[in-house]
Amino acid sequence: MHSLLRSLPMKRPSILLTILVPIWLTGCASQDWPATQSGPQLVTILGARLIDGSGAAPMEDSVVVIEGTRIQAVGSRAETPVPKGGEIIDGTGKTVIPGLIELHAHYFGDRTEMERLLRAQLRFGVTTSRSMGADTAEHLAVIADARARKIPAPRLYTAGLGFTHPDGHPVQLPFVRRPASEEQARAGVTELATQKVDFIKMWVESKNGTLPKITPAIRQAIVEEASKRHIPVVAHIFDLEDVQQLAGLGVKQFLHTVCDTEDISTEFLGRLKAQGVSFIPTFTVAERPWYFAENPGDLDDPELRSSLEPALLADILSEETRRKLLAEPMLAQLKDEYARGERFVMKLARHGIRIGVGSDSGAGVIPTGWGTHHEMQLLVKAGLTPVQALRAATGEAAALLSGGEPAFGTIEPDKAADLLILDADPLADIANTRKIRRVMQAGRWIDREGTPAQ
Repeated sequence: MHSLLRSLPMKRPSILLTILVPIWLTGCASQDWPATQSGPQLVTILGARLIDGSGAAPMEDSVVVIEGTRIQAVGSRAETPVPKGGEIIDGTGKTVIPGLIELHAHYFGDRTEMERLLRAQLRFGVTTSRSMGADTAEHLAVIADARARKIPAPRLYTAGLGFTHPDGHPVQLPFVRRPASEEQARAGVTELATQKVDFIKMWVESKNGTLPKITPAIRQAIVEEASKRHIPVVAHIFDLEDVQQLAGLGVKQFLHTVCDTEDISTEFLGRLKAQGVSFIPTFTVAERPWYFAENPGDLDDPELRSSLEPALLADILSEETRRKLLAEPMLAQLKDEYARGERFVMKLARHGIRIGVGSDSGAGVIPTGWGTHHEMQLLVKAGLTPVQALRAATGEAAALLSGGEPAFGTIEPDKAADLLILDADPLADIANTRKIRRVMQAGRWIDREGTPAQ
């Protein structure tokens, strides 16, 4: 699938490391921010419509009380005492939602570029993000600094460097792990465990038969070794046979969609649900061959433009690039595959299989931060309700990251105080998640105007 994607530009790290220096990441899956913070220790938001991220109906005229880094109280104004002192925010006419969670991000470039992308995510209200498989030693050092609150960044999870076939996808990332044997695969998992990564990533895709896939035996070795070390495995897939094999090994999270939807039985979907399997569809990356060519007006958005590397933005803005993309012979086929992906996601939803939001942001022409919002819009376009899409980007996504009861992702007492105040209701139009008035992460307001822009 997506042969055109191979021709699109993709930023690469400035240094291709062949030997990785071990980086110890503190906190990992149970990470939480230190209690110290700047600004008011007590914040109360009064009168806003509250969408708490759990999938529950919205609460009108709500009270949300934040103390330190956590939410202290949530309820209706009629039933919830309003504390004296601190910062009082009039939420009348506003909507409060949890901070957004990006389950499929990439950060390419050097430290300066990575820090710029992390700040861009905060500006878009992405308060938690998972980096999926392209983190060099330099990137892991930045993630460690972010977790220590030395730099502005979302709460970060990482898969370190992912696994693929020695000659497999992604060919543009030669530095990822490419084991030629089961022993090499197990050794790679051991090294990642030493680095204390949160997930193991593997790419399982042939690009329409043009590239070899990582072999079933090596996949099994990776999953078995990761299971011994209690590290979840996440697989990039497109073919049903690969989902069947990997789910049988115990893999519970899959990136992208399956296109041969007609071959998926109700019985198989029932087994996936019983196993607790989830999918992160990444419609945004599937749509990227044509989206900006067909919607050039979106590039007038200054926030979107600031999230793209300047040379890449110039290429996207080029009329020559636009003409080439619109004239691509495979465009109709790609759109047909996209439509089948939509039908697959609706089958998942009807069977109660968990769906999370991940845009593959940072991959080529997907602006970091913007992609998270766009992915929710595409989920709604596919047939999910705005409530379901919001939950996929908040409470559901947090559960997929934590593997249990998350300490963030919903607006409830004792949860991390990650939230957005919106000027419009996203249940009326999911695109209203972009109408951000303020962003709070772990009890601290983000200076959206102060983040670097180009």
